[in-house]
Amino acid sequence: MILERSTVLVNMGSFDNAKEEPGVLLRRRLHSNKLSQADAARIFGKSRAWASQELFADPRKTLRRMLIDQPATLDTFAKALGWSSRDELLIDMDLFEGTLLAGDSPLILDPKPAQPARELWPNLALAIEEYGDRARYREMATPHWRDYLNTFDFYDGNDLSPEGWAELFLTLKQSNVRPGEE
Repeated sequence: MILERSTVLVNMGSFDNAKEEPGVLLRRRLHSNKLSQADAARIFGKSRAWASQELFADPRKTLRRMLIDQPATLDTFAKALGWSSRDELLIDMDLFEGTLLAGDSPLILDPKPAQPARELWPNLALAIEEYGDRARYREMATPHWRDYLNTFDFYDGNDLSPEGWAELFLTLKQSNVRPGEE
C-alpha cells in the first residue's frame, strides 16, 4: 500500500507506542482524548459490548477487519483518538511496518502477516469428524464455529472428549451464541 506523504503526517514519537500492548494503547488514547469505550463503539456504530469483547479484547484483529469493512469509519476513529490518519494508527498497532523514503517519496506500508491460527484441539477435530454430518451438529464444522470453539482454554489444560465438544456446541447453539456475528 503506497500513500502520498502529504496525506500522512508521521509523528516520529508514535513509533515508540508500538512497544505498548494494543489494548493499553487504545485505552490510553481514549482517556487522553476524554472518550469512553461507549464512545469508541458509537464511532463504529457498534454496541459497548462489542467494544469490550472485540475491539479491546483483540484490537489488531478487529482493526484489520475494520480496515477492510469500514475504512472511512476507521479514519474517523483514528482521528478521534489523536492519530493523523488510520495509517498512523495501524503502524502504532503494529499491523503495518512504515518506511519513510528520502525526499518527497511516499510512505510505504507493508502488511504484517496475521498470527498463525492455533492448532485445533485434537478431540474437537474428532468431534467435528464424528458429529459434523448430523443435522444438529452440522454448523459445528463451519469455520466460525470451529474457530470459536477452538478458542476455549480449560483450567486444567486438558482437551474435552469428542462427546464433550459436541455437548458444548449444542449448549452454546441453544443459548443463541452466533460466532462471527455482531
